[in-house]
Amino acid sequence: MREKYGVSQVGRKETQRRKGTKGAKNDLESFAPLPLRVFVLKPAPAFHSSDRGGGTTRRRQGTKDAKNDLGSLASLPLRVFALKPALAFHSSDRGGGTTRRRQGTKDAKNDLESLASLPLRVFALKKTSITRCLLASALAAFFALALAFATAMAGGATGQVVGSVVDGTTGQAVPGLQVNLFSFDSSGQWSGTYTTTTDSGGDFVFDKVEIDPGAKYVAASKYKGVAYYSNTGTFSDTKRLSLPFEIFETTSDPGVVAVTDAIWSVNFGKHEMVVGEVYFVSATGNRTYVGEGGKGVLFRLPEGARDVHFKEGEIGKRFVRVSDTAYADVLPLIPTDPHRVSLRYTLTYTGTKASVAHTVPYPVRSFGLFVEDIGEDAWIDIPATEQRRNVKGTEYLTFTSSNIPAGKEIRLELRKLPGNPLKPLPWWVYAGMLVFGSALGVGAAFATRRRRVVT
Repeated sequence: MREKYGVSQVGRKETQRRKGTKGAKNDLESFAPLPLRVFVLKPAPAFHSSDRGGGTTRRRQGTKDAKNDLGSLASLPLRVFALKPALAFHSSDRGGGTTRRRQGTKDAKNDLESLASLPLRVFALKKTSITRCLLASALAAFFALALAFATAMAGGATGQVVGSVVDGTTGQAVPGLQVNLFSFDSSGQWSGTYTTTTDSGGDFVFDKVEIDPGAKYVAASKYKGVAYYSNTGTFSDTKRLSLPFEIFETTSDPGVVAVTDAIWSVNFGKHEMVVGEVYFVSATGNRTYVGEGGKGVLFRLPEGARDVHFKEGEIGKRFVRVSDTAYADVLPLIPTDPHRVSLRYTLTYTGTKASVAHTVPYPVRSFGLFVEDIGEDAWIDIPATEQRRNVKGTEYLTFTSSNIPAGKEIRLELRKLPGNPLKPLPWWVYAGMLVFGSALGVGAAFATRRRRVVT
C-alpha cells in the first residue's frame, strides 16, 4: 500500500506526518529541534485502544517492542502547546514496553496535548531521566546567570550627556538640529556613536551613555554643510557631562580672514633652496568663511616653486590647486577654530643671487623669517628687525615684522651665495657646438687625405 504524507508549515521548515499506515512513528522527541510553538497536536491516528483489566492499553500496530518513555517528554518545550486540562497517568513496565492507563476511567482519551500541563513529578520516571532533568535545569540556571553577569559587565556604568546648540551669528537657539555624540577610547580609537535632536530650546540630552574609563566624548552637528564640534570631555563622579557648542552662518567675503602669525624659513641644499611657510589663520567676526565656490583660504607661492607639500592634508583633497602659483584650503574656516597650515616647496637658483617673493592675500599681524646663514647677504623689502639666532645648532639670520597689509608682497633678496654652478646654456647652444665640432672633424680629415695625395 502506498504511503500518504501530509505537509504542514513549521516556521521555515516543513514536517511530514504519515496518515493511516501501520508503520507510523510516534516519537515526539523527533520534534525537539523544531519550533514546536506552531503545532496543535491531535490524537495519533496510528494507534487503537482496548480494555485490559479495567484499564486502557495502547499498542502500536506492527511493533511489539515499541517504547513510549514519557520521560523523554521532559526535554520538549511543552509550554508552547495549546493544551487541555491535565489527566492523571502512571506508568508501568509490561513485556519490555510501557503501558499507560487512566486511573478509574475506562474511556480515557489519547490526547497528547494534555501531557504538557502535567507536573512532571507525577510520572514514575526512571532514575536516569530524573538525573537528566536535574542536570538540564542546573545547566540552564548556570547559563542564565552567566548571561546576566556578562550583560551587566558589558553594559557597565552609564551616564548622561547634555548640551545646547546656539547660532553664534544670531545668538539664537537652534531647534530641530540633529546632534551626534562620538566616544573614543583611551587609545583614541572611535568606540561608539549616539544620535538625538535638539528640542525647541536648542538643548539636547543623551541618556544611558556607556562610561568607559579613560574615554573621551565630543558632540557634533552639521549646519549648512559645515561640521561643528564641542570641546572633548570625560565623565566625572557625577556621571553627567555637558558639551555645548555653537554653529555659525557662512560667508564668502575674504575680508573676514586674517593671518595672526606667519613664519617663513629658508634652508640651502645643492643649488637649491628649501622654503617652509607656516600660517595661523582665523576668521574674524561671527561667520564661517567658505570662500567662493567652496574654495576657502588661498596660499600663494613664488614663480618656479616645485615639490609642493602640505603637512595638514593631501593636494587634491583638502588642498586644491587653483593656479600655477596658488592653492586653496577647502576646509571651512570657523570663527572658533583657527587653522594652522604648514607647507614646503623647493626653488632652484643659479649664480650667486637668489630671491623668494610672493604676496599674502590677507593681513598679517606678526611675521618672522629665518634664513640659514651660509655667509650670504640677505635682506627683505619690508620694515623688519634683524638679528642672528642659533636654532638647534644651526645659525640663522632672522627678520621680524608686524601688521603687514593684505596683498603686500614679501620679498627676500640673497647675494654672495657660495658654491653655485654657472648658469646653464640653452639647448640650441649645445646643438650648435656639436654641429660645429663635427664640421671641424670632417674638414681636418679631408685636409689630411689631400696632403697625402700631393706627396
